[in-house]
Amino acid sequence: MIPAGFNVPEYELLAGTARTSAPAWASPLAERRVLLYLARVHEAKGIDDLITAWIELAPAHPDWDILIVGPGLADEVRPRQELIAARGLANRCHWTGIIPDVERTWAYLHADLYVLPSHKENFGNTVQEALGHGTATITTTQTPWLKLETWGCGWVCEDNASSLTETLAKALTRTSSELKTMGERGQRIIMNDYSLESVVSRQLALYEDLIKGRELSKL
Repeated sequence: MIPAGFNVPEYELLAGTARTSAPAWASPLAERRVLLYLARVHEAKGIDDLITAWIELAPAHPDWDILIVGPGLADEVRPRQELIAARGLANRCHWTGIIPDVERTWAYLHADLYVLPSHKENFGNTVQEALGHGTATITTTQTPWLKLETWGCGWVCEDNASSLTETLAKALTRTSSELKTMGERGQRIIMNDYSLESVVSRQLALYEDLIKGRELSKL
């Protein structure tokens, strides 16, 4: 199986721009540790499990905020915002909706931790993106990223709120330095094994083998 490729030149270009200025919506995140969710605001992406975990854990981690980036219908977003507000956490949960690529890059670069608690993913592009930006990551057993812990760049939890809460509780206690080191490990893996150049080379090799196989079959 050949994965999707991470576009390293595009990342470097966007990162160069993103590092020079913060988006207007980012001002409340100054001096805060950031837990990033970047996906659709939809039940299938596990956001309800994340909100459950955040409501339980946020009081014990007053230095952390959660940043929720991604599209969502008003009927999907509003009740979740109201739930968080009812628990007194509205000022520690920031919603951006869809944002431009350079702002997405800023979010990845400035997040201490990325979480994708998805109930099902055939690849999970945002896990690759987060790791490619050097961000430690949490995801579930329902994604193909089961080696995160073996690689030392994140955690994999079971696909339920209880397991996510337990895993997130461990991650939130890690220092910024520890999480940065984990993110750097992940970034090296993405740059070496998942770069677009590497992936294209594997695709070409596969097609060449297939062609050779067909040629041999004609003999």
